[in-house]
Amino acid sequence: MSNLFFTTEQAIVGLRLCHNVTNMYQAIQLIRIDERTQDLLILVGTEIEIIVSPNGKWRFDR
Repeated sequence: MSNLFFTTEQAIVGLRLCHNVTNMYQAIQLIRIDERTQDLLILVGTEIEIIVSPNGKWRFDR
């Protein structure tokens, strides 16, 4: 079993992104660590995925 904990950078960026998403009245469906890449995955609604890498850099995927 790999390390499934957030890095400090992921925790800070992830919390900030979740705050921004909920301020826009969007529902967060899922928050999970990808065991393969150690990326933090945030599923917003049914279409938007936010990916936060262990170094805190993030991007959108649709």
